[in-house]
Amino acid sequence: MNPFFGQINRFVLTSILVPFFGTMAVAIFLLTTDQMLRLFNFVVNENGPISLVFMMLGNLLPEYVALSLPISFFIGILIAFRRLSLNSELEVITGNGVALRNLLPPILAFGFILAAADAYIEGTIKPQSLYRYQQLGFMAQQHMFTSKLRPGEFLPISDRQVLRFATIDKTGRQGKQAFFRTCDEDKPCTVITAKDGVFATARNKGHLVLHLKDGRQLVYLLDDEHPMFLDFDRLDIDIPLPDLPAFRKRADIGEEATNGEILRVLRDPEAQHTERFHNYRANLHGRIINALSFIALPFLAIAFGLTSKRRNSYGGVILGIGSLILYLEVIQSATVWAKEATLSPWLGMWPVLGLFTLSSMILFVYVSEIPGAQVLGQLRRIFFDCVNVIKPYLLPLQRRRG
Repeated sequence: MNPFFGQINRFVLTSILVPFFGTMAVAIFLLTTDQMLRLFNFVVNENGPISLVFMMLGNLLPEYVALSLPISFFIGILIAFRRLSLNSELEVITGNGVALRNLLPPILAFGFILAAADAYIEGTIKPQSLYRYQQLGFMAQQHMFTSKLRPGEFLPISDRQVLRFATIDKTGRQGKQAFFRTCDEDKPCTVITAKDGVFATARNKGHLVLHLKDGRQLVYLLDDEHPMFLDFDRLDIDIPLPDLPAFRKRADIGEEATNGEILRVLRDPEAQHTERFHNYRANLHGRIINALSFIALPFLAIAFGLTSKRRNSYGGVILGIGSLILYLEVIQSATVWAKEATLSPWLGMWPVLGLFTLSSMILFVYVSEIPGAQVLGQLRRIFFDCVNVIKPYLLPLQRRRG
């Protein structure tokens, strides 16, 4: 049998692709929906455009894809082999002389493709998209000048300019009963009141135009005690926006640095004793480990996916997903410790990957070499054996209490 293009292998691979893409679509949808609600709340509070929400979500997609790939790959294999077991299709395949190990090559090839995609997303696309996401959030907070306007409150535009609206609409750009005061050194002080006021974008970058309608302008001259009054139907005032601090540079933290930038920092002898060095090193090790994890996932998923029609339980699915989540949580905790220089990544991260890969392969060898063997059944026997061992010690305690 051709290990890659045989009909059986194509059938098994097709059985995996359907739950894989389904799980990935559901995971990305749930993550995107949850974040969309938060971004809508943030943008509405800042009176920003709705398009900003979708721009920020677009920059979060690479992170969501990277999070979904290993879980979707694992669940796809798990569900596929569980269905093959329940439908007796796996028995037919093995009955024709095809061992489980013969089904691995196309699955592993697919895993290598996903590992390469994950490495590229984690090392190139995701760092830049996360930076753009943070930059968009910073710009939304800093550039939403009108969001700072509150009905009935005075807003200092600069050291010598004050603006107030009695009422403001939902957009934050139009209000009624406007009050504007400016008083520069060696220049007349001006107070303006108007019935309506509307903000508009000016041609000059960093400026807004305030269109005032049906108002009165009051000017205090420096050498005259009596002010001058001027009624107007429309008056345009150019308002310079306050200077905004520049957003930080990319790659200040390891999550926003590409693999090439991380390697350049790690090769710098002067950076080896800095906090940045540990952060970069932990992120690089974490990305490599996440990519290599795809090699172990098929072994673990097949081992927990095999089940019996007589015991149509979801214990294997629950234990398999729980094992994967536990592994990812341990890797994440070890990454945090490596960033804080508490534990070296060689001691805290790589042994976890080795143990996870070795145990996955052992479980796969167990179910593939022993006909009818199941991980869940073996765990159940181990559990009852342990209960039988400690049972004689529990009976005297029960009699004393009884």
